[in-house]
Amino acid sequence: MELKSAKPKSKLRYLRLLFFIPAITALGVMTYCIWQIFPWFVAMAIAGPIAGYSIMQIIPLFVK
Repeated sequence: MELKSAKPKSKLRYLRLLFFIPAITALGVMTYCIWQIFPWFVAMAIAGPIAGYSIMQIIPLFVK
C-alpha cells in the first residue's frame, strides 16, 4: 500500500474564497435595485395601453 504525499493546498483556493463575499454582496445589491425599480415597470406597462386607448377615444372628438 502506497502513501500519497501530502501536498499543500493551492494558495489560489484561498484567493478564490475571498471573491465569494464581494460576489454575493454584488448580487444582493443588484437584486435590491431591481426589486425597488420593478413596480415602476409594472405600473408603466399597465398605464401605457390605458393611456393609448384613452387618446384613441379622444381623437375623434377633435377630428369632426
